Amino acid sequence: NVNIRKAISLTIDRSQISNNLLKGESLKPTGFVTKYLAYDPANNKDFASQQYGGEGVAYNPKLAKDYWRKGLKQIGQKKLSFDLMVANADNVKKVSEYIKSTAEKQLPGLKINLQTVPQEVQYARGVSGDFEAYITGRGADIADPTAFLQPMMSKNSMNHGSWSNAEFDKLISQSIYTNNADPTVRWNKMLKAEKIIMQQQGATPLFQNYNLYLKRPYLHGITHNTTGSQWNYKYMYIKK
Repeated sequence: NVNIRKAISLTIDRSQISNNLLKGESLKPTGFVTKYLAYDPANNKDFASQQYGGEGVAYNPKLAKDYWRKGLKQIGQKKLSFDLMVANADNVKKVSEYIKSTAEKQLPGLKINLQTVPQEVQYARGVSGDFEAYITGRGADIADPTAFLQPMMSKNSMNHGSWSNAEFDKLISQSIYTNNADPTVRWNKMLKAEKIIMQQQGATPLFQNYNLYLKRPYLHGITHNTTGSQWNYKYMYIKK
């Protein structure tokens, strides 16, 4: 139920996650596509700064209660419980415990049962659809918004939650296969597609992984990639 999905998401304070729970390890998401991935061909602005995001990544307990009441009424229930599957990694466990605490506190009648499993078990169950809800991660293989958007298409094998929206599918299909001649038209279609995901809460962004590194001042030429292979040492050199 879209209203229940929205309600739970609106109880999550992403600033709390990035500033406290995962301090120095994560960034607060602005929407479904990560920061520093792709830039507008017209003005070089980050897609993440232009995307809708909206209620899909907002923190609003009052609005959460409104959606919660509406959602329960639509499904004919007064309370709801579900299992949230998470891998046994420290950062994900912290986030899942926070979600359980904040959502149950703010939404009367909600019970979240945490299922902590080995990462390989979580992946296998995710692929087979053997879950009610689960926290997973996604990385980009290319520096383009479709790296995150395409896996959410209805028939994509990476769409483990089976979320489906015909208009979203159409926009992404056009962005990949037909509207590449005009970069601005293509860009705007991807922005519209991201807005659909967030308005429908097709997925719930929690945080963006962020790593800090120390580098010797005499080491030059190393390239840190945001997609694909993390490091490129081809042009590395030492100059003291």
